[in-house]
Amino acid sequence: MAIYRLLDGASYWRKEEYATLYVFRHQQGFAIMKRLLLTCLGLTCLILCSSPAYACFCIRQEVPEALKQAKAVFLGEVTEIVEPKNTNEDVLIQDRFLAIKFKIENSWKGIPFNTREFSVLAAQGRSGCFAFPPMNKGERYLVYANPAHGTESWGIVTRCTRTIQISVDSNLQLLDPDAIDPSVDMKMLDAITGRASTIGNFRFQRRRL
Repeated sequence: MAIYRLLDGASYWRKEEYATLYVFRHQQGFAIMKRLLLTCLGLTCLILCSSPAYACFCIRQEVPEALKQAKAVFLGEVTEIVEPKNTNEDVLIQDRFLAIKFKIENSWKGIPFNTREFSVLAAQGRSGCFAFPPMNKGERYLVYANPAHGTESWGIVTRCTRTIQISVDSNLQLLDPDAIDPSVDMKMLDAITGRASTIGNFRFQRRRL
């Protein structure tokens, strides 16, 4: 009789243990499902409520990688902005993007020797969040032009490149520590390609790459 009661008590506690384990696992599974639902809801709200600018993301390359990927890298002044021939998204990129013509001051890649003018493609802020901001005549830029999709003869400037305006009177790094310093970039380009330059006065000795 005592053995029966002992076994009956063990069975009772085993049943209680199973019941407790079942409730715990059920509660744990419910908590996981709740977190998943909240995460999905948050992502949905982020996608629906965020502005289009947050939909674009690209990792800015360091100078060596940017130089390697670029079709052309140069310092120049904007002399002419040519409107596109067509705005239809189905036409070739060189026909629907603007052509920005530069007077070449110095080059590190992709510019034939003794070339004084060179043009690249740009959207001038008109084609989504990857479009580089509008350039204006008379402005000077350190340009990293990457190969344009669908054409071997053109380079293109986007926000994902290290292209930066040369502004002697302002220091962007005071406002943004992560901003590109064109003088630092040009020193690194000089070091990589073995070219001579005078960064302080933005006077350069051009050599062929």
